Amino acid sequence: MRGGPKSESPKMRIGFRLSADLVEDIRASGKNYNARVEEALRKAGFGEKRA
Repeated sequence: MRGGPKSESPKMRIGFRLSADLVEDIRASGKNYNARVEEALRKAGFGEKRA
């Protein structure tokens, strides 16, 4: 088997369209912006960890 053990919550690749200015701001925020977008969505109430 290659790689590590399978994650209990694997990541999924999705595609959707966002405004160009929003994408520019997200990318300009630095490396690993995907994690920051995920965190923002969770804070907004999406995902398993709902308040």
